[in-house]
Amino acid sequence: MAFFKDADAALFAKDFTDPTSGYAKYIDVESFVDWYLINEITKNADAIYFTSCYMNLARGGKLKMGPLWDFDLAFGNYVMDKELVVNDPEGFWILEHVHWYIRLFEDPNFVQRVKERFNYFYSNREQIFSILHERSIYLKEYIYIENIEWQQLCNNQYTKELVLEHYSNESLALEKWLEHRFDWLKVQFSAM
Repeated sequence: MAFFKDADAALFAKDFTDPTSGYAKYIDVESFVDWYLINEITKNADAIYFTSCYMNLARGGKLKMGPLWDFDLAFGNYVMDKELVVNDPEGFWILEHVHWYIRLFEDPNFVQRVKERFNYFYSNREQIFSILHERSIYLKEYIYIENIEWQQLCNNQYTKELVLEHYSNESLALEKWLEHRFDWLKVQFSAM
């Protein structure tokens, strides 16, 4: 707990960008960048240090973000969002709600690392979409049985054909949401 308090104090200190006494002394910056981007790209409602956010610390090491966890309220799937703020593929989420990341974005070096890593994800987005599409096809074989058990997609009065059609539409909507999200973030990060 003392290490965490020291990291927090260093992050919010006046000289927080100092490479030897600032936040970089306490945190594994690359893990913070990756964790941030994965949760920001997916606009994960749980990732605002409210729930399902984890850090780890090896003895003698630096504080790392992760493991990644709990994406049921991501990708525009937050059903309790009456204003659709989280579901909208536009708008920052983590950057506007997590004090540590708000502070980290005050460091131009951290912003540059985020931009570089985002560009990697952005340039590989076709591969990401390909994997999503492959998994969607694979899971389609099992979705009707899953729906009978849990009725998460449709109520149990739907025929198999209607359940599969609904599943295909939802899969396509997820891909379109993610494509819009990538493009919006590209514009925002390029402007930073």
